[in-house]
Amino acid sequence: MKILALRVREVGCLREPQALEGLSGGLDVLAGPNELGKSTLFRALEAAFTVQFNSKSQALRDWMVPHTGGAPVIEVDFETGGARYRLRKQFFSAAKASLASLDGTASARGPDAEARLSELLAAAGGADRLAMLWVRQTKALEPFGLKPETGAGLKGLIAKELSAATGGRQVHAVRTQVRERLGGLVTGAKRLPRGLLKEAVDRVAALAAERGGLHRKTIEGQAAFERLRTLRQDHAALNEPAARALRAERVAASRTALENARAAAERRRTAEQTSLRIQQESAAAAAALEAFDARARQLAAITLDLAKARGHQEQTSALRLAALEQHEAAAGAFAAHTSAGHDLRLDFEAARQREAAATNHVAMTRRLAEAEALSARAAALKAQIAANGATAEVLHAAEAAGRVLEAAAATSARIAIAYEPGGAGRIARDGEPIAADAAFDIAGPTDLLIAGIGRITIAPAGADAGAASRIEAARCLHGKLLAESCVADMSALRARAQQRAVQDNEHGITLAHLAGLCPEGLEALRAQIEPQADAEAGRSAADIGAELAKEENHRKAAEAALRSAQSQVQQAELTLAGLHATLASLTDHHAALLEAHPAPGEAAQHRGKLDSAATAAAGQATQALLEVSAHRAKEPDAGQLAALERDLAASVGAEAEASQRAGQAATAMAALETSLKRDALDGIAERLAECEGELIAAERRLAALNREVAALTLLDEQFEHVAAGTRDRYLAPVLDRLSPYLSAVLPGASLSLSGTFAAEAVQRAGRSEALGRLSEGTREQIAVLVRLGLARLLADTGEPLPLILDDALVFSDDDRITAAFAALRAASTHHQVVVLTCRAKAFEALGGARLALRSWQGFAD
Repeated sequence: MKILALRVREVGCLREPQALEGLSGGLDVLAGPNELGKSTLFRALEAAFTVQFNSKSQALRDWMVPHTGGAPVIEVDFETGGARYRLRKQFFSAAKASLASLDGTASARGPDAEARLSELLAAAGGADRLAMLWVRQTKALEPFGLKPETGAGLKGLIAKELSAATGGRQVHAVRTQVRERLGGLVTGAKRLPRGLLKEAVDRVAALAAERGGLHRKTIEGQAAFERLRTLRQDHAALNEPAARALRAERVAASRTALENARAAAERRRTAEQTSLRIQQESAAAAAALEAFDARARQLAAITLDLAKARGHQEQTSALRLAALEQHEAAAGAFAAHTSAGHDLRLDFEAARQREAAATNHVAMTRRLAEAEALSARAAALKAQIAANGATAEVLHAAEAAGRVLEAAAATSARIAIAYEPGGAGRIARDGEPIAADAAFDIAGPTDLLIAGIGRITIAPAGADAGAASRIEAARCLHGKLLAESCVADMSALRARAQQRAVQDNEHGITLAHLAGLCPEGLEALRAQIEPQADAEAGRSAADIGAELAKEENHRKAAEAALRSAQSQVQQAELTLAGLHATLASLTDHHAALLEAHPAPGEAAQHRGKLDSAATAAAGQATQALLEVSAHRAKEPDAGQLAALERDLAASVGAEAEASQRAGQAATAMAALETSLKRDALDGIAERLAECEGELIAAERRLAALNREVAALTLLDEQFEHVAAGTRDRYLAPVLDRLSPYLSAVLPGASLSLSGTFAAEAVQRAGRSEALGRLSEGTREQIAVLVRLGLARLLADTGEPLPLILDDALVFSDDDRITAAFAALRAASTHHQVVVLTCRAKAFEALGGARLALRSWQGFAD
């Protein structure tokens, strides 16, 4: 089978009619960017062969119908069994199908078309083989998913082969019965019990549990009687009157001891509070005495400070008057020096202006002389340039004429004439006789007339009729230009032209310099220079400057003296202001102290009263401290108090615990008595014996079933061993065809396949590796190689099918993908290989027929 063309309209992202034409049937490659529609084309081709035209599948609609709606149309041209067909299906809206042979001999529509397509695919091995060889994007590693149909599918062939290898129908029937019986006793892979075996296991477990319960009841009944006897003894001991009275007396004694200890602590705290109050009163009396003494000392100190401040105020006032006098003297000196300095500055400025005018006159005179020299040089250069006629234009014209003459000399013919004796003058050139032997060049056609013999016309190769005139004109122009330039040859002309260029350059530089010196012209510069005025009589600026510097030093000294005097005045005034404030504060404080302090006659008496009160308060504080010590000696310490509290708690706890234990014992006795009445031990021994007999029988039944399971399992394993050997023999043709491709991509490796043709492991370097432990790239390559082997097997058995890869080999490195390309090219010589890829550059090395998606021309419903 070969795919020849694929056309779609309104399918997925390909809304406009698109066609993939010209498939070669060998290696066909469609390379293009993402979102070109390659995967849509793959799914469309797959749907055309495997999906009924009238399918309503939502999954099919989701990818096939464009977002804007439409009626998807898929058309495929294919070849199978030596004939060519065209299949067209329209899905969903106005669904229809048609299948026609391209030679026009047969056609079918609707369900008949689907039935005819199934017949053609069955002849090619079945549609399930297409799913095996058509690899959708990212699906290379998924299982083949072969349909379990008998006959046409490879899976059916394997089943027949296995059946023959294990003894035909009888052996197959026996194995079926074995598996049915085994399946009725255990589950699949985990071999868990089920059916009769599960019932036997559950029966043994139930009887064993019942036997254990009966044993426990027998033992628990005996223990219950012993427990009831113990509880009755404990309950009687706890409720004995003498024990209860002893516990009550212990609680009362502990409580009385703790209350006495707490009362002693309370008396100690009361004494401490009284002592604290008396100590505070004593401290207050002592503080009052200290405050009286402190005020007396402070009053004496302030009186002394007040006298000192008044004396300091008088001294500072005298200093201020002296500083004011110094300030007035310094201000007068500063004003005098400032005025003298001003006059000297005016004289200095006048002298400086006179000297500047003299300096400017000298500079302008020098500038005028330089400008006049430049003007004279410019005039001389202008005359030299005018006298030199070798301009650049003349030089260029002379060089052009010279090149014409040189070219003429290179292409001209040279004629030499040597007369025989007596022949002189018999040859004429252009009508002019040549008197004697001569040699000359000709650049154009020339006539030589030999008297009595004939005319000879000579023309240089390539010369035309106007060449002579052009050469003559060039010769005349060249001579004229040399003559006008007063030179004999071109070297002299070039020297004069170079000289003129130098003069032109110098003339331009001279004029530019002259314009910089006097931009308005020489006359304007001369007018700017006025006759120098006679210098005024007087001192020079330097002398005046020296005197001004001395006067400035005097002024600065006077200014410093003025600032010093001013600072002294300000300091004295600040000191006086501070003294005024200090005197005011001291005076106010002194008056306040005098007002608060008793008069001198009453001060001694008042102090005596305060001293007596302080002494009495100190005595009371001492007595209070002695009382606190006495109470503290009688009070128990913290450890003793804690011990009393623990003793009370222990006695109360013991009483509560005894009451609780008595109650618990009564409750437990009642419960045991009720239980013993309810759970009478009558009949337990008989049931225990029956249960043990039933358990032995159940265990024998379970052992028999387990032996049956083991035998059935062993028998099934033997059948599987035989079937596996047959399967390996049948898979050998696939592995033989796979081997060349595998050796090209993974040299030295071999594969093991499952019964569904899936690769299970790869063997290389003497060890086996499970497929799941390999990299994705290697697994993908192996998946493609397995399909190449299957496709080659089908091709060799006369049922070739196309292998279609949608963006496979995406994880391959450079070396592996090159080897894979070689495998694909080799496979395409046996069956069709179609490759869809977005890696156009990487797949250039694959070769094959390059396909392009084009507009579907001539589409018609």
